[in-house]
Amino acid sequence: MTRVRPLLAGLLALAGASCGHESTSPDSATALVQRYQAAWETHQLSSYVYDFKTIGFTTALDGQTFHLLVVADTVRSAVNLATGESFPQPSLFPSVDQLYDQALAGARTGDLSDIQVDTQLSYPLLLVYKGFPDASGSIVCSNLQPVP
Repeated sequence: MTRVRPLLAGLLALAGASCGHESTSPDSATALVQRYQAAWETHQLSSYVYDFKTIGFTTALDGQTFHLLVVADTVRSAVNLATGESFPQPSLFPSVDQLYDQALAGARTGDLSDIQVDTQLSYPLLLVYKGFPDASGSIVCSNLQPVP
């Protein structure tokens, strides 16, 4: 798996060095996420599988990895990789399009602090959000494969 550490981290470091704290303009972060989203859209994938995990959020599912099946841009199946059990409401998990929508919203408000994307299929590998303790955390995605 190939990863790319995006310019957002560099922008944050540069801004921190120049003004004493980490910040970046929502406009530049939004533009970066939009570029990644546009690259994802060029692949025109509407059916695929991928692994999804949250870290640091205060939910009952935090720290658990789920294998998601997305068909026609809708999550149809979510299986806990540790237990093999199906989650009864797979639609509560995001498709990649929904992840990008959330990332754009976070970029606009300044809550998205980092994003890493796969260099081949352009899906988010890591999304890091900052906020109140119950609203801070990371989303980790991996193993995306197209489904015919």
